Amino acid sequence: MYYIHSLQFPFTKTILNFKELTCYQAYSIIKINNNLPPSSENRLDYHNLILEILSDSIKEKEKLFKLNLIEFLMFCIRLRTLSISSNVELSIESDEEKNKKLIINFYDLMKNIYDYGMKIEQYKDIIHEDFSISLCWPSLESELFFLSNIDDEYFIKFVKSLPFFVEKIKIKDETFDFSGFSNDQKTLFMDSLPVSIKNIIQSNVLSLIQDVSSISLFNIKEFESYKLEFLNGTIQDIIRFLFSGTEDSQMLEVSFLKKHGFLIEEIYNMTPLEKNNYINYIYSQTEKNTNT
Repeated sequence: MYYIHSLQFPFTKTILNFKELTCYQAYSIIKINNNLPPSSENRLDYHNLILEILSDSIKEKEKLFKLNLIEFLMFCIRLRTLSISSNVELSIESDEEKNKKLIINFYDLMKNIYDYGMKIEQYKDIIHEDFSISLCWPSLESELFFLSNIDDEYFIKFVKSLPFFVEKIKIKDETFDFSGFSNDQKTLFMDSLPVSIKNIIQSNVLSLIQDVSSISLFNIKEFESYKLEFLNGTIQDIIRFLFSGTEDSQMLEVSFLKKHGFLIEEIYNMTPLEKNNYINYIYSQTEKNTNT
């Protein structure tokens, strides 16, 4: 099995070698999207099922969990562009016109997320007396915590989430690297800090979250409500959008290719991009034959 694509991520420096999604995997994600609506009780199951599918495209599956949430989104976007297409055309109704056409370019989305991610650089080496604090983006593993507490009052889950935004704390000459701590150890360490330091961490994390969540992801008026937030399931909402589709349309395309001699195993093992290319080729040849 060949993993022909490689991507190094900007913050953790993790390198993933991966391959495109197959039609079967893409169809499975669509089916999960439709059968597990984005309600609180479904979020953990959705998270686990999506990660199981996505990790199957990665050579060293465990490396997926080294990514932070910004990098995870970047990976999902890159996987989507390679497997399906780099854009999607939507038809919406607006006050100005009916059936307005919008084209979402996923490379633009990936650049926006990277640019937002770089804002973390403003929150490195926060100095106060004998303390030096560096913030980071929460890891992919922290998404389980966010989803488990999604129904809590915002301030409560915000305070609980603070340890996941800390990369390291240096006290005089001793450095405490949070990446080597368990969730419980992170919380205990935070609880042991002086109130003044906890307040500094809290104010800086709040500033970081507000800074990023105030910006629209797509730079499109009709999608201005899509913003990058960590505490309310937005990460999953973006995944759903990236891999949206209908089961009926997928089955119609499979049936079309079967009528033109493709085996079901061949269809399921090709990528969605390859499937669309075959369909377009067959249509073009049919139209060419009709006109001759």
